[in-house]
Amino acid sequence: MSLTFLCVLFLVFSPLYGQGKNGLQFADELFNRLAKGSSYFIPEVIEANQNIHGKPISVSLNTDSFQDVEITKRLFTTAGAAVEVVGNDLKIEGDLNEILKVILRDSHDMYHNNGHKVSARYNYNEKG
Repeated sequence: MSLTFLCVLFLVFSPLYGQGKNGLQFADELFNRLAKGSSYFIPEVIEANQNIHGKPISVSLNTDSFQDVEITKRLFTTAGAAVEVVGNDLKIEGDLNEILKVILRDSHDMYHNNGHKVSARYNYNEKG
């Protein structure tokens, strides 16, 4: 029994699965292709967003900390929105289409593991 286990373990950790990959790397890559392939709808949402033009929004948000205020303000001002800060409250006014464009661009970059691009846009750590 333990000989069978050791043989299977050896096969899983051996680079037998193409391009020098072992069984764990192969399984991880396969799972990512299956999971991500069935959940990437950003292009469809971008296309649907094109129908929203010139729709102004006005939103008030309350945050827990000054740090949250600064990060949230940076996100919305990058999208061209006007942000007024009073304490930990933000009043945001802008074009819904423009805000969604920026959100979708950032989502696309994060989906494709390009967090460094998003981090560079807002000048903060991509991991939080």
